[in-house]
Amino acid sequence: MNLIVLDMPDDPTLLAGWLERQVVGMRLAELVAELSAVYPRGEQMLTLDEVLGLDREAAISRGLGAVPLGTVGRLLRHPHVLIDLQEQVLLEGGRHWQTVPLAGEHRASIEEQGKALLQAVQASAVPRKEPRRGHLKTWLRILSVSTAAAAAVLVALVLWPKTPTSDWGWARPGALAADLPAAQYMNRLADEANQWFDARPSTSAALLSRLGEMRRGCDLLLAAPRKPLAEADRAWLQQKCRDWASKFDVQIAQLQAGAAVDSVRQQADDTVRSMCDAIKQRAAQLS
Repeated sequence: MNLIVLDMPDDPTLLAGWLERQVVGMRLAELVAELSAVYPRGEQMLTLDEVLGLDREAAISRGLGAVPLGTVGRLLRHPHVLIDLQEQVLLEGGRHWQTVPLAGEHRASIEEQGKALLQAVQASAVPRKEPRRGHLKTWLRILSVSTAAAAAVLVALVLWPKTPTSDWGWARPGALAADLPAAQYMNRLADEANQWFDARPSTSAALLSRLGEMRRGCDLLLAAPRKPLAEADRAWLQQKCRDWASKFDVQIAQLQAGAAVDSVRQQADDTVRSMCDAIKQRAAQLS
């Protein structure tokens, strides 16, 4: 699959519209990962409100074309806030966001996944351990606004929640702290990932929730600076993590399509074992 950043327009006047399409599209998490490789996080991470500043209201209500080009540039230089922007567009976004065009090849997929997720929520098939901010408002709005753009945001919110709620794996707060030598850092990543096996979900809802947490961990690792590692090792881990994330995406889709829980769980087990083995082997080369 081609890098999304390669499609970024050269004409600055087209940049706002292009970024809007990414915000309501299906591959925002990939774009965040790609931009994070170009603009690694600093020691102090800015929030969405800090990046948008006085332009926040205009961006949420009237779109990125209503803010200065410099503000759009700040969003690209602080890509981690784009996921927050996506959520705010759903919660508070004005009518403009419902008119943002989607790529034709994504529209059917977005609508299909959005409908499936809505049905799952209505049937309480995707439980959460604790309520998220704006949870009820989110579902009420998505039920009343049947647009492909809203469905796209819904997919991202359900499968890749903004705030990590997991107490295990790479999505656990502090799991990706970069204060260890390279080999120890890699081994800790393997140990954190291996916590997948601490729970053996037996229902579709429980497995979907756990897969979502594992998939979210991949996004967090992709967005992390991975400071203990040399450039070559960071690049290796980034590519591997994207491959693993793609496998989890397939498993999540299979589960949503009605695949047997035991079959999908076995596939996920194999993916996690492969992850842990690969990371430990790379760590051994760094010792």
